[in-house]
Amino acid sequence: ADQPLVGSTPEDFIAAYTTDGWEADLSAWQAMAMASTAHEDVVRLAVAALLSPWLDQSATHFQKAVANSGLATPAEQGAISADPGEVLFFADGLRYDVARQLQQRLEEMGITGSLSTRWAGLPSVTATAKPAITPLIREIEGKALPEDFAPAFRSGKPTSASEIRKALTTQGYAVLSDNELNIPDSPEARGWLEIGDLDHRGHQLQNDLPGVITGEIERLALRIQKLLDAGWRSVKVVTDHGWLFCPDGLPSAELPKHLTASKW
Repeated sequence: ADQPLVGSTPEDFIAAYTTDGWEADLSAWQAMAMASTAHEDVVRLAVAALLSPWLDQSATHFQKAVANSGLATPAEQGAISADPGEVLFFADGLRYDVARQLQQRLEEMGITGSLSTRWAGLPSVTATAKPAITPLIREIEGKALPEDFAPAFRSGKPTSASEIRKALTTQGYAVLSDNELNIPDSPEARGWLEIGDLDHRGHQLQNDLPGVITGEIERLALRIQKLLDAGWRSVKVVTDHGWLFCPDGLPSAELPKHLTASKW
């Protein structure tokens, strides 16, 4: 964390972060998770003192790069789809450093794969970013800014979880359940499964989030193994957005609600 991320284009930040920048985020939550009860206060203060300036400076550099170059939209990056015999495995808030840990755990289990990145939909909250990584992206558009930041189907229907599942079923996807065996009904079957609780647990637990991340990684890995054992050829893990974690929170600026487009 002694060197912030820098670059003149957003792509420069992808290279810097995926090379070793992610290790700052990883080390921060791992240090918190390892701290004993007697030492957690001093570890929390030390992690915040190291990580907060790195996050702030990296974000400032990134904002300048985006202002100069812009970011690719979800549609410009293409739709994500499943191949025959494959499950699209949606894990909410699977940040890059956590995804690296999941990949490592899968390799320990004998499951090999690759890891790639793309820009999240903006604003990077689940309501916006989840529809953006479905096979339905070309049927979805963002118009006026709604209170919950959710885009809509071009038909006018909301991009709620139930409507997304209905649309996926129409496209031939089997919507799978987390507590079932989910054997594919044919070699050409394509599946969609939603799992993962990192986003919810982060809001809920705040400083205590690091203590549950390793368990969440293990749960995801075991569910992927179960799908492969059930007869699926492959599993494509997708996520909607990352998140920022810094002990005791990040600096904030108060803004009167009447000056905002959305009170959220």
